Amino acid sequence: MDINTGHLVDLGATEELLKYNGKNYTPVPEKLQGEAIRKLQGYCETFIDLEGDSKLALWAKKERNKNKAKMIKKSRKGNRK
Repeated sequence: MDINTGHLVDLGATEELLKYNGKNYTPVPEKLQGEAIRKLQGYCETFIDLEGDSKLALWAKKERNKNKAKMIKKSRKGNRK
């Protein structure tokens, strides 16, 4: 799943998309696999409403915040030098 856009992709198609989009896709944790399969409804890809309060949307928000915190930490470290 691309945590920035909400683009959810079937596990079989993940390798193909990684070639095109690089590092944008993050694997969905095992505990949310069932929810991801329900959202896909048999399709290869779909979009998740990131403003909603589904488990996948909340997980994506938490991951974005983690990435943001890492980026801020790295920036501060670079500014000290």
